[in-house]
Parts: sequence; structure tokens; C-alpha cells
Amino acid sequence: MNRKNIKKAVSVILLIVIVFSVLNLTVSARYNHITLISASLTIDALGLASCTGVVCPSDNDTNTTLRVELQKYSNSQWVYVDYWPASGSGMSIIRTTGYKYVVGGKYRVVVTAKVYSASGILLENESINSYEITY
Repeated sequence: MNRKNIKKAVSVILLIVIVFSVLNLTVSARYNHITLISASLTIDALGLASCTGVVCPSDNDTNTTLRVELQKYSNSQWVYVDYWPASGSGMSIIRTTGYKYVVGGKYRVVVTAKVYSASGILLENESINSYEITY
């Protein structure tokens, strides 16, 4: 990657981090094969939950899967509600948003990213939680 492309990549990542910070999203960037992973949850006045996950892989010769899972807190534990998958290859940003009507309660989104080598070996498996929202 040449110097100009590196500057562009860093600028895009910084822009994403700033946007996520302003929108109160959970962002992390402490991994080996992932530049950035994020999870966000919003619930509108009608109870429509918007569940978003983003992952930016850091290696070109990889395949990445993304799972965005909505969970509800019930009986002192987090319980599965629904999920939305996505995948991609190389350093492409992978993003998916799922929508689900919810009833009263406490919710969160768990985003899981798995990065595989070109030969199918799991290189990294990381998860991050959104902020919790009570509706």
C-alpha cells in the first residue's frame, strides 16, 4: 500500500471513530487482524430496534464473517432475540443492519467478527457489545 492510500485509510478510520463517538456507539480497535469493530443499537418510539455491526479487517488475504445479534435481558441473563449475518473478503469494510420490533425491556447488540486466512484457518474471533437500552 502506498503512502497516499495509507493516509486515506487512516482518514476513513478516524472519521468512522469520530462518527461512532458522536452517535454514542461502542467501538474498539485492539486486535491483530481487525482494524475496527463496532456495535450499535437504537430503538425508536414505536419499538423498532436498529441493530448495526461494522468490522474493518486489516489483512488483504482474508475472509471475514460478521454476526449482529440482538439480545434481551431476561431472568438475570442475556437471551437471543434475532441475528443478521454478513461476510466479505480482503480489507473491505463489512457492515450490516437488522431491524426488529421489540416490547418493553433491556436490550443490547452483540457483534461477532471472525477473520479467516485464505486457506480457511481462523485467525481471529472477536465480539463487542453495544450500549444497553431500556425500552
